[in-house]
Amino acid sequence: MENVYMIENYFKLFNIPEAFVVNQTVLKQQFLLLSKKYHPDFFVNEATDDQENALQQIAIINKAYKTLSSKLYTIEYVLEINGILSKDEKYSLPNDFLMEMMELNEKIADAKFEKYSVALQSCKHEIDTLETAIYANVKDYMEAYNQSLNTQKDLLQVKEYFFKKKYLDRMKSNL
Repeated sequence: MENVYMIENYFKLFNIPEAFVVNQTVLKQQFLLLSKKYHPDFFVNEATDDQENALQQIAIINKAYKTLSSKLYTIEYVLEINGILSKDEKYSLPNDFLMEMMELNEKIADAKFEKYSVALQSCKHEIDTLETAIYANVKDYMEAYNQSLNTQKDLLQVKEYFFKKKYLDRMKSNL
């Protein structure tokens, strides 16, 4: 049995191009093919080592699929494999962004205190607008990403987008 954990990265595992925006249809097709090939149920009559190997491989396949089927996890993964982001990195967002977020957090706190749902909806809309604006700065690069043509400057812009997006997602989850 071929070992999937010997394959360097998730994109190669699924035989798809490295990208910030993954074709979800192709990803799912490749996932189903690999799942069928390595599913532990097909190894019940095999030696214990082969059964263990199948369990380990399907775990890798599932983790890779979970990563590449999430937009945010995919961005994080591409940045990691390109050496731009390290696991659990602490990143300092720009002060102007943090000041804007402080003001928005105050609006959210006031709206929650007053139990004012219209104000909360307004805050959600403001977050959505901010997300659209920060994505506009990296949209072309992310959607046309080509590993061989990437520059560190472009990847650093995506890194900043990634951390801003995570911040905004946390804010939305608290609404």
